[in-house]
Amino acid sequence: MAQMAINVAVDGAVGEDAVQPYGMHVSSRYLDLTKRKLELTRLPRELQLPEKRRWDYGTPKAVLEPLIDFWLEHYDWRTQETLFNNALPQFRTTVHLTPSKSEDVVHTSDATPTQATFSESTLPQQINSPITPTHPAPTTFPTIDSSSSSAHPPLRVHFVHKRSKHRKAIPLLFCHSWPSSFVEPYKIIDALTDPVSLPSYGTGAQQAFHVVVPSIPGFGFSDASPVEGFGLRETANAFHEVMARLGYADSGYVVCGSGWGFAICRALAIYHPQHCLAIHTTNPSLVAPAFKKSPMAWLKYHVARVTRARLSFLSFGYLRSDFTQPEATKAKPERDLGMLKERFDSSEATLASQYSQRPQTVSYSLCDSPAGLLSCVLDAVHSRSSSTPQSSQQRSPFLSPAELLGDRDIEMQVQEMPRPEIPMSPRESETNGRDYTWTPTEILSWTMMQWLPGPEAGLRWLKQATLDSAADHPSFWQYSPVPLGISHFRRRGGTDEDSPLMWATSSHRLEWLKRHRRSARWPAWETPDLLVLDLRECFGGMAERGLVRLRRDEEE
Repeated sequence: MAQMAINVAVDGAVGEDAVQPYGMHVSSRYLDLTKRKLELTRLPRELQLPEKRRWDYGTPKAVLEPLIDFWLEHYDWRTQETLFNNALPQFRTTVHLTPSKSEDVVHTSDATPTQATFSESTLPQQINSPITPTHPAPTTFPTIDSSSSSAHPPLRVHFVHKRSKHRKAIPLLFCHSWPSSFVEPYKIIDALTDPVSLPSYGTGAQQAFHVVVPSIPGFGFSDASPVEGFGLRETANAFHEVMARLGYADSGYVVCGSGWGFAICRALAIYHPQHCLAIHTTNPSLVAPAFKKSPMAWLKYHVARVTRARLSFLSFGYLRSDFTQPEATKAKPERDLGMLKERFDSSEATLASQYSQRPQTVSYSLCDSPAGLLSCVLDAVHSRSSSTPQSSQQRSPFLSPAELLGDRDIEMQVQEMPRPEIPMSPRESETNGRDYTWTPTEILSWTMMQWLPGPEAGLRWLKQATLDSAADHPSFWQYSPVPLGISHFRRRGGTDEDSPLMWATSSHRLEWLKRHRRSARWPAWETPDLLVLDLRECFGGMAERGLVRLRRDEEE
C-alpha cells in the first residue's frame, strides 16, 4: 500500500536490514473498495435508552451514522496521508528476533508455545528516593538468551524517527497503545525534539529528546508476525532492535506509553534493563500489592486502607479517593473478565475481554466492515461519563458535531490538526483547559490506521498481551528497579476510577508522580501541552539527579 525509497545504510546495515525511508501511499483501488463497503453498510436496530445510558450497550447509532455519512461525503484520506507524511518522518527496517534455546515457537493455532528459558544477569543497584518506599530489589533478573538461531521470521518494522538538534537530547522510545497507532504522538513530537517550540518552567524545562515511535508488529505498516504467541516480550525485543539499529541502545534510552503502551514499557524494563533507563506513563493500570511478592508495599497499602488515608503519616502516598472507588476496581485477582476488572473499569474490561478472547471470530466482521471497525474505535476511544451535558443533536460526550452539522466550513478537515498551544504557564493550562473535543476527521484518521493493515493481527496481539500482563503472570509483575514516573489525569466528568497510583511501588521504583486536574484518556492527543511538560520534568529531573545516565555522557 505504500511506497519506499532506496535503502539507506545505518551503522553498517545493508540490504533489507538497512533503515529505509518510508512514505504512506494507499492505493486508489483500496480507497474505492472502502467507499463501496461504506455505501453497503447495514446498521442494526437499537434500544431507545435515556440520554445518560445511551452508551451502555456500545456505540449509539446516533453517533455512528453521521460519521459514516461524513466518511463517504467529506473525509479526504489523501490530505491526511500527506499531513502525516510531512509531520512524521517514517522509516522501515527488518529485525530478526531470536528466541531462547528451549523456546518452542508454534506457527499453527492448534498448539501453545512453551515458555522461554532465560539466562540471568545482574541489574544495576537501586538508588532510594525520598518518595519511594524502600523495596528489596532482586539481585538477578531474567534477560533473553540470544545464543540460539532465530525461529522467528524476519519482520519489517515501521517507525517514526525524529532527531533533536540539541546536544544533550535523550533518546525517547514512545510506545503507542490500542486502538491507536504511530500517529498518537503527532501533536507532541515537535515540542519534544525542540524545547523552544513549547517553553516551560522548572526542572527539565529545556530537556530535548530524539523521538522514536515504532508501530507494533501487525499495526500500521509493520509486518504482522505469523507466530502464535507474539506478545509483549516479542514486541519489546523488536522495539529494542529498532533502537539498536538507530544507534541508541548502547547509550541507553527512556520509554513512555500509556494503556497497552505501558505494558510494552514494562516488558522493555524487564527484558532489557541495561538499556531501558526509565519509564513514564499516564493513568497506569496496576495490580494490588501481594504479600508474597512485596510484603512492605502490601503492608503500607493495608495500613492506608484501614485508616482511609486520613492520617498523613500513615497514608504512604495514598489518597482518600483511592478508598472510595467502586469495589469493582479493587476486586481480588481472577481470571479472564474478573482479572481484567481489577485493572480496568467495568466498561474497559468488557471491551478488552470481547476483543481479546476470540480475535479470529471478531476479525471476520471487522476486516470486512469499515463501519463496524469505526464503531469499535469510537467505543474504545471515548471516555464514558454520565455527567457531561449534551444537546439533542450531540449524542457523544467527547465528539464535536461541528463538522457533521456543517456549522463551519467543511474544508476545515484539510487543515492541519491542532498542535499544542503555548500556555502562559502550566498552572493556567490546568485551570483554564477544557475537556478535549475530538473532530470527526481525527476519529476517522485513527480508524483508517486500523483499517488499512486490517485489525486481525492487532486483535491477536491484544489477546497475547492480555495473557502476558495478567495479574498471575509469573514474571511480568515482579519488581523492577527501573525508575518510573506517572502523570495522572482525571476522567471526563471529574471522576477518578483508576487503580491507586501507589500500587506501582510493589512492582516499580516510583520516582516521580504528578496529579493533574485536567481530564484525558489519550494525553498525547488530548492534553499534549501538559504531557510534553511532564516528560521534560520527569526525565530531565531524573537526569539531573543521576537516575538517568546515558553511557555516552559518562564517557565524556
